Amino acid sequence: MGSFHIGLINMQASVVRQMKDSEMAMQWTLLYQLTSRLRVLFQSAPSNRLLFEYSATSQD
Repeated sequence: MGSFHIGLINMQASVVRQMKDSEMAMQWTLLYQLTSRLRVLFQSAPSNRLLFEYSATSQD
C-alpha cells in the first residue's frame, strides 16, 4: 500500500492483481483520511463501494 500526503489530507492506495480462473483480476482501494475523525474508503471489489467512517475519538 502506498501512502501520500497532500496538504493536510492523508491518502493511501493499493492495487492487487491475481490470477483467477485463468484471468487476471485487479482490485484497488483508496483511503482518504480527511480529518482526525473522518475518513473515506473507495474500493473496487467485490463490488464498487464507498464508505464514510466517523470516529467519536480522534485518530491522532
